[in-house]
Amino acid sequence: IPKRVLQFLHQGRTQVPFDFRAKINFTIGGSVMKADITTDMENGYYFLVMPPGDVRRISKRLKEELTETEIRLVSTHPLLAAALFKIRNYARVRSEAACAKDAMFLKDAYRHVLWSFLLTKEFGPEFAKQVTDAHEIGSVKVNTDGEHKMDYNNNEVGQDYAKAGYTEDMILELVRTDPRVI
Repeated sequence: IPKRVLQFLHQGRTQVPFDFRAKINFTIGGSVMKADITTDMENGYYFLVMPPGDVRRISKRLKEELTETEIRLVSTHPLLAAALFKIRNYARVRSEAACAKDAMFLKDAYRHVLWSFLLTKEFGPEFAKQVTDAHEIGSVKVNTDGEHKMDYNNNEVGQDYAKAGYTEDMILELVRTDPRVI
């Protein structure tokens, strides 16, 4: 059983039938968020889920518009939900603060680079790419092809910074000076 539990924790799924129901509370930006976590089964595997409605409600409270692809991703990774929301919110707050100091600052670029950087540091490049790509798929606001290209590019730059070992303190200046940032 311990081996199967470790496998479940590592892979997020198991073929061992189980039923789990819980209510979780976590805090983001001083606000307490509440959600349910239950089990679901697909293709013979059991895994934890957070109802998409809870993901939508939390994102609205945080004033974060999520695409349906993002909602599905967070819903199927409920143990990572708090960290995913915190990182997203943190990148948004930091980019707004940088823009408040300098109106000509590339707020959207910084937000994407920092968000992707932090996701990569926390979860690795593959999952960070899944998360940032989910944001671009079925975007809530209507983006032009150029805006999508810019966002994908800046997300990749953030991942590259994390892989190169840069620190968060360096990101702001890199966004200002790196010609790869759009």
